[in-house]
Amino acid sequence: MRFQGSTTLEEANAFLPGFIERYNARFAKAPQDPNSAWVPLPADLDASYYFAIRATRKVRADHCIRFSGQILQLLPDPKDPSLVHQSVTVHVVPEGDIHLYDGKRPIAYRPFAAPAAVPPRPQGEALPLPKPVQRTSTARQRAWLFGQG
Repeated sequence: MRFQGSTTLEEANAFLPGFIERYNARFAKAPQDPNSAWVPLPADLDASYYFAIRATRKVRADHCIRFSGQILQLLPDPKDPSLVHQSVTVHVVPEGDIHLYDGKRPIAYRPFAAPAAVPPRPQGEALPLPKPVQRTSTARQRAWLFGQG
């Protein structure tokens, strides 16, 4: 485009249609197979299984895994085998959504909400003291043990 003297966007856009036509006339070749190579994807294709970044995590005894700073609680179907101490695959799609899989089987999950944190104590406030435990004296314990009291 520089050799044609195009210096603005409008001049470049006016030049391109003719250039593409000349380029295709010089270099284009007819395909060996005239039928299109593109086929439609199956309706039941799980794109999040195939088009994702994957990571493996081991399921803890409480049916939770830790991923990306959060705890995810698995919600497996009751008729499925237990996943405790098994590895599951975490798939993160480009949109940022997280999907969990056991092999190719999707697993339902929910983010685990941690219990609320204890609010901080106001500055200068003393800790409450524990109540004293009522204890018997050692002499009294010995007397009871040996039947002397």
